[in-house]
Amino acid sequence: CNLPDIDGYSVARRIRVMEAGRQIRTPIIAISAMVGAEHAESCFDAGIDGLLTKPLRVDQLREIIDLWCDRCTPSPEHPMLPEPADGDLLSAFFATCHLDFEPLPGFAQACDWPQVAHRAHRIAGAAMMLDQPRVVEAARRLEALCQEPVEIATVHIAIEHLQHALESACR
Repeated sequence: CNLPDIDGYSVARRIRVMEAGRQIRTPIIAISAMVGAEHAESCFDAGIDGLLTKPLRVDQLREIIDLWCDRCTPSPEHPMLPEPADGDLLSAFFATCHLDFEPLPGFAQACDWPQVAHRAHRIAGAAMMLDQPRVVEAARRLEALCQEPVEIATVHIAIEHLQHALESACR
């Protein structure tokens, strides 16, 4: 529930204040790396309806969406949008990973370890949701390297391994 400028608890409370007096309640689902009963209680006390922990799996997300979000029956006048096929999901994954991967060599050359770690973390999280273990392993290795003093050449080798893992996943 930690966001850059505000915590998730505050966001949920603000949404609940805006809804006060209306006949509407927006489902709020938190996605958090934090675990434990105290954290869950804080979420629910703030007005959060559901809590998923990272690493997030697609089946968990679908389950909680089905639980909290009404689905109307499509009618000819108002057809529902089709759900994205797995191929569409994979295409979006690879496009997003490409955007995160592309600047990695430059960040490494500039010794911008927080940016390298952040991008690797994003790639690992996306790969985990789509069951891409080689990509997850390579991205986590790169992220871990950035947590301690390291030679630039070592980071570039890890970036190459991540690139190969991403290319293999594309096939």
